[in-house]
Parts: sequence; structure tokens; C-alpha cells
Amino acid sequence: QTGAAGWEAELLLQTQKLIDHVELTSGETPAVILGDLNAGRDYPEQEIFADGEAALDLLETAFTPGYPADYVPQCTFCIENPVREPEADDVSNWIDHIHLYNLAATSVVRTERTFDEDVLSVDDMMVPLSDHFGMRSVITVP
Repeated sequence: QTGAAGWEAELLLQTQKLIDHVELTSGETPAVILGDLNAGRDYPEQEIFADGEAALDLLETAFTPGYPADYVPQCTFCIENPVREPEADDVSNWIDHIHLYNLAATSVVRTERTFDEDVLSVDDMMVPLSDHFGMRSVITVP
């Protein structure tokens, strides 16, 4: 497949391989899965738009989201980030996530977006460390 359908097929394949790997290597041991997963949902009230939603559905069949129930979504791949390469159809997405394996959602104490401060000087302007902002959750592991 090519184009958007090919991208989605590849994302779903990679997502299933990630799930299989975690299940194989962790077994009954708790694990935390985090990173740029290229998968997210629409949160119109925060001006965040879906990308790779089917992959996020698949991830959430195997893993528990690593956020407290009251977490208000924030973009991690944001149009206002000056490090991000602008494109004609740019929107903000929340595609960097934290997931839990063999840990309950209640083990998450708090979550915050990180690395969203302008800390590097580039071409006489201050910018964040990356074109993606990070995520951090404090988790209690039994």
C-alpha cells in the first residue's frame, strides 16, 4: 500500500510488534511503554486532532493509559513549537504517550507535559529541545 493507507498499515504493524514484544519480554512483570507512538485522538476543546487513531485503539487493548483520570490532554506535536517543520495542513496532535503493562491506572500519581520550554539558542532565538514535547508520569510500582 502507498500513501495514507500504507502509513496506517505500517503503523498498525509496528504497534502489534510492540505489543507482542512487551508481552513476550515482560510476561507478568510490570512495564512502562512510552514515546512517540504516532497515535492519538481528537480533543477539539484543546485544539488537538487525531492521527493514527486505530493504532491507539490497538495499544489500549493491550496497555493501560499512563495518565490519571483527571489529566487534561495537551499536544505533544504542536503547531506553535518553532522547531517543528511547518506543513500546509498542520494541526496539533497528542502522539507521545505513556502506557502501562501489568500496572493499574490507579498507580499513576500525576502526569505532565515536559520539555516544552525554550532552552536552546538557535539562530538568535530560543527554542525547545525537540519538535515533540515530552510526557512524564509519576507511577507507584508495587
